[in-house]
Amino acid sequence: MTPAMRRRARSMRIMWSGIDALVWFAAIWLATWLRLDLVISSQYMRGALVFAVAAVIGHLVVGYLIGPYAVGHLRGSFEEILDLSITVLTVG
Repeated sequence: MTPAMRRRARSMRIMWSGIDALVWFAAIWLATWLRLDLVISSQYMRGALVFAVAAVIGHLVVGYLIGPYAVGHLRGSFEEILDLSITVLTVG
């Protein structure tokens, strides 16, 4: 693998980890918003933000240590889905 290919693979892993982190954040925020009848009061907003940030950090740490971002996988392969599932279950 050439250095340019390695850089591209690394940048793709970073991009996908960012997208997965955004999904965690949006899912927690949306679940809180729906649970509170589409209005998040100030007393719940801080807790939801702290929880969402903790979930994002946990997902990135676990993902880069043992999950799908630690090694390169074919996108959508069984191995990637398995690693991603293990990461999500660990963080969840």
